[in-house]
Amino acid sequence: MFYDNIHDHKRHHPGHKRGHRHGLHGGRKLSSEDLQLVLLSLLDQGDAHGYELIKALDERSNGFYVPSPGMIYPSLTFLEEVGRAEVAADGHRKRYRLTDAGRQHLAEHYDHAAGILTDLAEIGANMENARRALARERSLEEDLELHSEGLRSVRQELKTFLRTYEPTGLEDDARIIGVLQRTLAKLRGVLNPAVPDDDLLQLMQDRRSLGLSRLRPDPVDRHLIERMLEAANWAPSHGDTEPWRFTVFTGQGRARLAELFVEAQRADGKPDDTSGAWKRAFAAPVWISIGMAPMLNEDGSLVMTLDEELMAVACAVQNLHLMVQALGLAGMWHSKGTSVHPSVARGIGLEPPSQLLGFFMCGWPGSDGLTGTRRPYTEKVSWFDGPEDSTSH
Repeated sequence: MFYDNIHDHKRHHPGHKRGHRHGLHGGRKLSSEDLQLVLLSLLDQGDAHGYELIKALDERSNGFYVPSPGMIYPSLTFLEEVGRAEVAADGHRKRYRLTDAGRQHLAEHYDHAAGILTDLAEIGANMENARRALARERSLEEDLELHSEGLRSVRQELKTFLRTYEPTGLEDDARIIGVLQRTLAKLRGVLNPAVPDDDLLQLMQDRRSLGLSRLRPDPVDRHLIERMLEAANWAPSHGDTEPWRFTVFTGQGRARLAELFVEAQRADGKPDDTSGAWKRAFAAPVWISIGMAPMLNEDGSLVMTLDEELMAVACAVQNLHLMVQALGLAGMWHSKGTSVHPSVARGIGLEPPSQLLGFFMCGWPGSDGLTGTRRPYTEKVSWFDGPEDSTSH
C-alpha cells in the first residue's frame, strides 16, 4: 500500500542531504505540520485506516517513530476539515483518502515530505543495526533451526493458510482477525506474562477526570471506542453476571441524547431548555451511558445482590478509564442530575430493576491535562501481620 522503498526519494530528489533531519526535533516528535505532510505522503500511495497509517510509520521506521492515536486522528481530522483528505465509511471504521487539494499541497512540499520519510527510514535502520550488533543477532535461518519440528510445521501451516485464504466477506475477515489477535495475545502472555508494574502504576497515576469544558470537539474513531468497551467488558463480576450495559452516542447520534435531556426536563415539570440540552450533548464527541442490568433467576429474583452488581459496573468503568488514558483520550463519569434521570434511563431501555448510573463523557483532551495528588496510601491502610504486632499501621 505504501512506499516499498523509501530510499527512492533520494534518487528522485538529489537535493536531499544525508544527515539532515527534516522536521525531526525533540527526540521522536514531528510538528503537527510535518506529521500532516507524512500522512498525505502515505495516503498518496493508497486509502488507509488510521491504524494502518500508524502501522506503516512503525514499519517504515523500524519502530523508531510510532505516533499514538491521540496524534494521528486529530491530524487526519484537520486534513479532512481543510479538504486535503476525505473519509469513506468502511464497515464500522473510517477509511481516509487523498483529495485533489491534498495532492496539490503534497506536490508543493514534496521534497520536505520525502526527506522526513527518508530520515525516518534511515534512523530506524541505524537503530535496528545497533540492536542487532548489541544482541549479536542470529540469522532467521539459524533462529528457525532452533525451533522444534512441530513449531516449524505449525508456522508453515499458518503461512500456507494465510496465503491461500479467500474471504467471502468482511465478516469472515473479522472472524479471522479476532482469532489471530486472541491467539497472539495469549502467546505474548506466555512469553511475557505481566505488564511492567511501573508502567501500569504510572498509567493509573496519570489518569485524570476531564469534564466537558476540557474536551476538544474532534471526533473519536469508532475503533478506539470499541477498544474502550472491550476493556470495560473484562471487568470482574460476582457470579459472572456481567451486569454492565452501555449505549454509545456519537456524531449526529448525540441529537437523540439531547432529546432525552429535554424529556427529563419535561418529566420534572421544568420549562424546555432545548438549546442548553443540545449544547451539552454536543460538548463531548462521545457519550457512553453506564447501565446496570442485574441477572435474574427464573422466578425473577436476583442472582446477586444489587450492591454486588453495582460494584461490578464500577470495576468496568475503571477499566474504561484506564484504556481511555492508554489511548491518549480523556473522560469523566458523571453520575448525578439528568445523567441518572429515570426518564433518560427508560429512553435507552433501562427498566427496573436495571439502573442508569450516569454517563461517561469522552474525547481528546484540550490541554496537557491535570496533575493529581493523593495522600500517602499508608494513611489509609492498617496491617495485621500477626499477634505480636496486630496494632501496627
